[in-house]
Amino acid sequence: MTLRPLATTHGAQIARTLLGVYRLPDGLESLLAHKTEGNPFFVEQVIRSLLEAGTIRRVGNRCALAGLTEDSSVPGTVLDVIAARIDRLEEAQKTTLQLASVVGREFTPRLLARLEADRSERLDVRLRELVAIELTYRQNLEPATYSYKNELTRDVAYYSLLTGIRRDLHRQIGEAIEELEAHRLIERSEALAHHFERGEVWDKALTYLAHAGQKAQQAGALTEALDFHERALAVCERLGTAVDPATHMSIHARKGEAHVLRSEFPLSVEAWRQVHDIAHRSGDRESEARALYKMGFGHHWAHDFDEALQCSERARVLASEIGSKSTVAASTFVTGWVHAVLGELDEAMRHLDDALRTSREAECWRTSGSSRSRRPPLSCTALHSPSSMKALPGARTGFSTVAVYRSPVPATRSKAGWPSCWETKRPLAAWRRFSSGRNKPRGAGCSGTGSRETVSTWWIRARCRW
Repeated sequence: MTLRPLATTHGAQIARTLLGVYRLPDGLESLLAHKTEGNPFFVEQVIRSLLEAGTIRRVGNRCALAGLTEDSSVPGTVLDVIAARIDRLEEAQKTTLQLASVVGREFTPRLLARLEADRSERLDVRLRELVAIELTYRQNLEPATYSYKNELTRDVAYYSLLTGIRRDLHRQIGEAIEELEAHRLIERSEALAHHFERGEVWDKALTYLAHAGQKAQQAGALTEALDFHERALAVCERLGTAVDPATHMSIHARKGEAHVLRSEFPLSVEAWRQVHDIAHRSGDRESEARALYKMGFGHHWAHDFDEALQCSERARVLASEIGSKSTVAASTFVTGWVHAVLGELDEAMRHLDDALRTSREAECWRTSGSSRSRRPPLSCTALHSPSSMKALPGARTGFSTVAVYRSPVPATRSKAGWPSCWETKRPLAAWRRFSSGRNKPRGAGCSGTGSRETVSTWWIRARCRW
């Protein structure tokens, strides 16, 4: 949306309202039109700046100009106007405003008092004074929380501090939050990551960036999660060999999962390739096999079927050597699925049968409470579409139960389990009803997570005879 500048008369109306007068002094209206170019925020800041400087004086219901003889008396940009207002503050007020700018858009007296230990008794007075001149405002009464009136004011106050001072303040703020809010560190992980990253406390920055990324990903905020993952990986590069390989791999792994949920399959493959390389260097063969399986999975969804088969086979061989049957089952399932997509149905069924058999041996069923919360084996997670079921004629004799799910898997999988819409002991009849459109569950596409989740609406799980 394009916003047009205010007309000269409308800018003058804002000025009259702020000043509480019916008529502006001669020359002020044209000055505002020339300097602010119809920007209402600029108009407000210019008027407040002129009042604080004593250039405009109120006399009853009228006001007069004093000492404003040329345009150069008014700063040329809104940032200059805000900077001039801050410079006119008393030193104690200015210090409080600058400290608050490092804390963030919102800040609390409790945290500022920790940074201003020698002047804490006057802090409440200074905060009220800053509210009175409308640089900040009180957002909550209990607990007391203040906020900058706009982000530009905070930016000007923040960048008026030297870089080294800002770095030290960020470190102190992070440590103060750890002490004052020790009972909710995970909840505050985003703020802690920000402050320790800006404060160049790299070990703590990595810890909280990892927590923040994981929390955002669990909430489905994939764009924010990827930003945290990228920042965490940049910190890993700074720390080098001081980073535990398991921590480094876990960040790449979560990044790979996030890319899958956004249908960014080549990026997911690259993330899992990084996991593979780190696992190979550190001698973690189980993680190496799992990374190969995930690479095959990503290549499959990216329609790079040759690479999918190669990675899945490498994963299967390595997992067999180390006795990781769950990874053997998973990689075999991917191989079978690739063959099914390519129309090689006999080969597909052979691998899928192998995957089911291996998953039984690995005891992949995990239960938590009732049977409704039971999860399927990794190797036989889902049959994605009506055509896929029809492509597997052997399914009619291999399954005892078919369940249809309304949620995309795994994007909306909850900790409670996999919510089913209906389940039946007559799989063929169930499938006919499903494929004909009768009693079909409504789609629950997960908005904002990419095309795969919204297109692959119907997920079928087959429960095997044991």
